[in-house]
Amino acid sequence: MEKRVAAYNAKQYNESMTLIGSRFATVRKRLGMSQGRFCKAVGISLATLHDWEQGVKQPSGAAMALLRLLEHDPEAVIRTLNDKPKRKGR
Repeated sequence: MEKRVAAYNAKQYNESMTLIGSRFATVRKRLGMSQGRFCKAVGISLATLHDWEQGVKQPSGAAMALLRLLEHDPEAVIRTLNDKPKRKGR
């Protein structure tokens, strides 16, 4: 019984990671961006994105929050992440 439960939990975990990775890929493709361009725009490494999209690793809580924001309004998120801070007095 324990082996079946462990196998079920492992399957659920793998399916969950694959689903999360496909969500990142969907946002990226909807924006028409390559993996490299997307990574540069949102400030993550190519290896990290690849691992997420392939279901190798699970994103952290902060990365999951980034994903939810990107799904809601990707252009605004990318614009905000790439805005240069304005200096006072200039």
